[in-house]
Amino acid sequence: MKLELGRTDGLRMVRASPTDMQDPNLIDWRMPYRLDGPALDVAVITVTNKGRTPVTVLNPALLFSSGGAEDLRVSGQLVGGSWGNDESRTRLEAHDSCVFTLMLQPMADIARSDMIFQKPRGAGGDVWARAAVTSGKGDVKLSPRSVRSRAKWCSLGRLDARWKVSTPLREIPLDPTEVLMAEFLAPGGDVYDQSVLLGSVLLAAEAGESVDDLAARVEDRYGIMNAGKIAMRAMALAR
Repeated sequence: MKLELGRTDGLRMVRASPTDMQDPNLIDWRMPYRLDGPALDVAVITVTNKGRTPVTVLNPALLFSSGGAEDLRVSGQLVGGSWGNDESRTRLEAHDSCVFTLMLQPMADIARSDMIFQKPRGAGGDVWARAAVTSGKGDVKLSPRSVRSRAKWCSLGRLDARWKVSTPLREIPLDPTEVLMAEFLAPGGDVYDQSVLLGSVLLAAEAGESVDDLAARVEDRYGIMNAGKIAMRAMALAR
């Protein structure tokens, strides 16, 4: 099991060990290139079958923990296509591996809310996360607690690979298109195409199109109910 954090604009993805993402000021410096389009924060879970027989992998998720609270396992929307499996159940042959890419921010929001509820007086402690999957036999497998960096430019020694949820991946707020993407990304679809479509809806809203016209732009992909929600949200963001 390996957990990485990353960002994707649908055309490219950058990802790294959680320890490389803890300081928002260093993210772009550590990454090999910058993303061009609206970028979504994701959790990337890689599962490798090191045994000699096939195994079933179920329910990829993040297991959140914080001192003084019960652990919380949260599943998220899968980002499919070239970035990972778009089904939460996968059969792995011996020595094979699979990758699950999940939208990170909704899971982190749920974890924060749950921990605040469990510790209403604001008892301290950060919120941490590890990758979790369930085997076909019902066993829960977790990513390691610690890693060792071997990069010559980074002599950090022993590192904690759990991610501190209270540390944002970016300090700047989401732009309006990214807000729509975070709220309405359809799992398993092409992230870039959806960002272009939702961006065009936002531009149309800013140009004064009606709610009905905005909904018609996305109805085929998102369905009638979600199309109306997207249209109303785009109108609100465009004001």
